[in-house]
Amino acid sequence: MQLRMGEKRLQMNLMVLEMKVGWIKLHGHSLSLMTQETNLIFHHLEVIEAAPVPPGPPQERV
Repeated sequence: MQLRMGEKRLQMNLMVLEMKVGWIKLHGHSLSLMTQETNLIFHHLEVIEAAPVPPGPPQERV
């Protein structure tokens, strides 16, 4: 009985995965564009983080 439940759950997970893969294939182009934009944003964030910290005590955040 326990095995049947696990099998059903696996089948459900597989169906969900197949749906997600289908969605990704369908929207692959826009996803790759989104990924490029995200990479650009992260690149800008890294540049900001890499900026030198001014000397002196850290400023209080308001």
